[in-house]
Amino acid sequence: MKLNRIQFLLPFLALSLFISCNESDEPIIDPIPIIDPIASVIIINEGNFSAANGSFDSYDELSKEYSASVFQSTNNFPVGSTIQNAMITGDYIISTTNAVDKVEFIDKETFESKATVTSGMKTPFGIAASEEYAFVTNWGTFNNDTFVYDDPSIVTIDLGTFEVASTFALSMQPQHAIYVKNRLYVSNIGSFGAAGTSISVYEIVEGTPQIEKTIAVQAGPDKMVVDANNNIWVICTSGALVHIDTDSDEVVNTIQDVPVLGFNEKLTIDPAGDNLFWMASSGFPDYNSAIYNMSTTNPVLGEAIIEGTNFHGIGVSGNALFVGNHAAYQSVGSVLLYTDYLSTPVLIETYPAGLAPNGFLFR
Repeated sequence: MKLNRIQFLLPFLALSLFISCNESDEPIIDPIPIIDPIASVIIINEGNFSAANGSFDSYDELSKEYSASVFQSTNNFPVGSTIQNAMITGDYIISTTNAVDKVEFIDKETFESKATVTSGMKTPFGIAASEEYAFVTNWGTFNNDTFVYDDPSIVTIDLGTFEVASTFALSMQPQHAIYVKNRLYVSNIGSFGAAGTSISVYEIVEGTPQIEKTIAVQAGPDKMVVDANNNIWVICTSGALVHIDTDSDEVVNTIQDVPVLGFNEKLTIDPAGDNLFWMASSGFPDYNSAIYNMSTTNPVLGEAIIEGTNFHGIGVSGNALFVGNHAAYQSVGSVLLYTDYLSTPVLIETYPAGLAPNGFLFR
């Protein structure tokens, strides 16, 4: 269900009128924490690699309306699996899947498929976008003899035509990409047994990346986010958070011994760009989950703010922290909703999700 801004404000206008007309001296107490009036939450459900059961669900925090598999119900075909990543840019949701290998462009309001790009896609993973182009990192073709991915690349897609503008070959497996200050940053995660140790910076010339600089970082650079000052934070599978100044493209700080997942790191930042949040796992045999946060202005590692099991995705919007729970991949998952995430997080709601919810988008 699509709600416009006026519909969001009506409950709060009504509440303000009630308060102004109430002549009682008794305080009015709302026992339920109020989430900032945000638009619908889009849940990214990864799905199983062996089945085309990745999906997008939507949930509205004000109306409490939950809609499952909104892409499939709109288009009469599944988005595919595994949904590795998705982002919103302009009017579109862009998602990557690798069963089949494709990039899907989706109307962010109606969930209607606008274009499907399969050309040049070989295990597509990360996405970034400028006003003109989408940039997709491709792991490449898996080699059963060497157990690494051959022919990794960055594929550029023209957002005006949805045609492939260029394919830029890489020498190392890329992971995530982010577009900041008219340049493309790509984390070179490398392969098992040969972790990468760099972030590549590209200038985009007529849709084609051209290497500008390589920034040395800790082993296994993975997810990246942009802070309030348009600087980059990257989490590394080796257990480090690296702060990069995008004016100089130099590392200004590295926080060591950070608890991490060790693969496919989940890092996000609050809407103000001041607080980082990421997931960690205790590893074999328990695989307990934890969520940590850190201020970008006072980057000191503290204790976990939330602990549990089967955490798989994380997102922040308004004053709400969203955590996806994969339910041991045996059935549909769920979403845990917390408030007061900068002090003592309080679980106020749990609602459904699809299979393996691994991230969130906010409209």
